Amino acid sequence: MITAEHWIETLGLEEHVEGGYFRRYRGAVVGQDPGQGQVLSLAVPGGVWKASHLTDGDHGLISEAVAPGFDYADMTLAPADHLVRLFPDHAELVRRYCRPHLAEPAGPDA
Repeated sequence: MITAEHWIETLGLEEHVEGGYFRRYRGAVVGQDPGQGQVLSLAVPGGVWKASHLTDGDHGLISEAVAPGFDYADMTLAPADHLVRLFPDHAELVRRYCRPHLAEPAGPDA
């Protein structure tokens, strides 16, 4: 029988100070095989940039659940040039995932 300890070790989970477990992500493969390091779902906190791509095939389905709620006024699609200035060490990755035609975000803290 597969135990919780097995999955905690296999998935590289860490204990959270408020209880439960979590995993630090720099990248993740969302899929159906946790035994191969894939995750069934991925929580991305507010204020964190995210992007995705298919590793195989020509189409996919992404579903997002947001809490406490979603407002388009709170969402930013970042232009590549802006993110490259923020994260110059990741310029190649940023350009791969960003749409090149987006305008700069408004405001000094954008």
